Amino acid sequence: MYHLSPICPQCSSELICDHETNSAICGCGYSTNTPLSKVYEKRSRSLKKFYAIGALTVLALYMHLMSWGSYATQIPGLKLSAMIGTATPATYQTIVDACMQQNKWVCVQDTYLSWYKATGDVETIAKLGHFRVLLKDYVNAAKAYESYYRIGGKDPAVAVQYGLVLEKNNDLDGALKYFGIAIQTSDPGKLPAQATGEIVQILLKQQKFEQARETIIGFWDSAENAKGYFNTEFDMLNKQLGPVSRSSKVAKR
Repeated sequence: MYHLSPICPQCSSELICDHETNSAICGCGYSTNTPLSKVYEKRSRSLKKFYAIGALTVLALYMHLMSWGSYATQIPGLKLSAMIGTATPATYQTIVDACMQQNKWVCVQDTYLSWYKATGDVETIAKLGHFRVLLKDYVNAAKAYESYYRIGGKDPAVAVQYGLVLEKNNDLDGALKYFGIAIQTSDPGKLPAQATGEIVQILLKQQKFEQARETIIGFWDSAENAKGYFNTEFDMLNKQLGPVSRSSKVAKR
């Protein structure tokens, strides 16, 4: 008796098998005398391999989806463009956003470094420093900011952040230096209140009271609208050191 069974390896049609003679033939002319048990075994192995590959593919897709969330469909193309050198700043920013969403901190940092290598944009190194501050990794944040200034960065806002990080690392002299740089490079139309305030606080920590008061008076003299800042600190210093005029010009007489 003949039964429909395995697939012909020559034309992919079903073989007609004779279980009495252990032979199989196909309409295309293919025939075999291989024992049918082996034919079935070969077909079973092929099916198992097919199902295994399918299962692994589904698992890989599931893991990719879980790993990248709403960015799962975008991230392969974005990473490919970064690899072949066609990525734009927007591409790198999207990769950073995707990594941030999935808490992939190493991915974020590697992307900022790749971004800088591809574009030479020094501000990406500042962004790396800001990100490390978010992680409270102040030692490596300081290294990023140091690199930023070494390669030509000049943003006064970054100088303030660098000063804050150096203060966290107990490098008060370094902090004073970069708060000073922030003041020197600030837009003349904007008061460098934060940098000045940080300098005053450090000088108070170091018990350099005269210098702290001079810093406040110098800040007040820099602009008319500066006089609303640091009154509490100035009054405290006057109690500590004795009263002095709120103008450096009068104080020097």
